[in-house]
Amino acid sequence: MVNRVTPSVFGNAFSFAPEPQAIDHNYGGPMALCYVLAGEPVAGASILIFRKSDYDAGRQSNDYVLASRRQLADGTWSATVELDAGEYVLRFAREDIAGPDDFPLQVS
Repeated sequence: MVNRVTPSVFGNAFSFAPEPQAIDHNYGGPMALCYVLAGEPVAGASILIFRKSDYDAGRQSNDYVLASRRQLADGTWSATVELDAGEYVLRFAREDIAGPDDFPLQVS
């Protein structure tokens, strides 16, 4: 996989920072981040995204949610999320049906 980079100039030196990655149900492989119950996608499940450092420190309220999406009936996400390289936690849930279930995610 080739990472695109964005050049930044600091004085006379160049540094390269990876561009944010588009994250959705296919990040890491086909349907790799599809939330399922008994082998079927959980339609209408919420997907909340936290920085792992916040999550690990117990900061899991809505104030710390970086982005949220909905999972559709076919298991796809309602939209992609642009995330910088780093560690995150995805929280999947559908009230009275499934979860919450938390999934660690490394974006590189």
